[in-house]
Amino acid sequence: MFSGGIHGNEPSGVMALKDVMAIVRAHDIELNGKIIALAGNLNALNSGIRFATEDLNRVWTRKRVERLESEPRDEWNPEQFEQFELHSIIKQTLAEEEGPFYFIDLHTTSGDTMPFITINDALINRKFAEKFTVPIILGIEEYLEGPMLSYINEFGYVACGFEAGKHESEESYRNQVAFVLRTLEICGLMEATALPSFSELIAPLDLGSHDFYEIRYRYAIENGENFQMKPGFKNFEMIESGEVLAESNGRLIEAPQSGQIFMPLYQKQGDDGFFIIRRINRWALGLSAV
Repeated sequence: MFSGGIHGNEPSGVMALKDVMAIVRAHDIELNGKIIALAGNLNALNSGIRFATEDLNRVWTRKRVERLESEPRDEWNPEQFEQFELHSIIKQTLAEEEGPFYFIDLHTTSGDTMPFITINDALINRKFAEKFTVPIILGIEEYLEGPMLSYINEFGYVACGFEAGKHESEESYRNQVAFVLRTLEICGLMEATALPSFSELIAPLDLGSHDFYEIRYRYAIENGENFQMKPGFKNFEMIESGEVLAESNGRLIEAPQSGQIFMPLYQKQGDDGFFIIRRINRWALGLSAV
């Protein structure tokens, strides 16, 4: 099950999913399983905004999902209607299909970046993510409340986020097409030889990197805060402790530690100002797996 556009200002994931489904149909590819593609936040996508009332990718806690079953619909905001539809489809799929299940959420970023994967730090997710040659970010669930994939992962299913590049970039769209096709091969839904140009389609993702990174710090933007990132930062760029990264309400925001900048915010909506990450040694990964 793929989802794109859960943030309405990230439409290329939806476009990529539509085109992949068209490719599968056009080549009459025999599938060993089922593909379900979801456009996440239709209301926000139609308006070209991240969200209308609240971030649809920050409301997936058990408590919030349970409230959808009890709260009167006339009190719902636009994101609650969207979440109810998404949850109904996911719940129905899990009830009707045998699995195994794989959940993939497609995203883009406001700043320049190479493609990368985000996962909750579970062994099933590590095993799946390692099959792609892009950087892998572990443990983002410890810093964010209510991402959709964290909710799904709690039930024991593989859940993986893919950040393809900068918003509205043609390269981001191509990366998402490549990632979806590669996922279908990895999950065993189709053979790599099913498409004549399959190797060319997945070529953009071959970054030769299986490196894992952990998040060490998150700058959270408070309500009413006037936050502005300093221009020019790129994802995974090295930064030094004390380096000025942003301004907030007229004061300078300095890096509290050295590391690599991650997902600097260059858009109006969102409460994640920036993260700081560092690469994890392989021996540490092995020890944590034990």
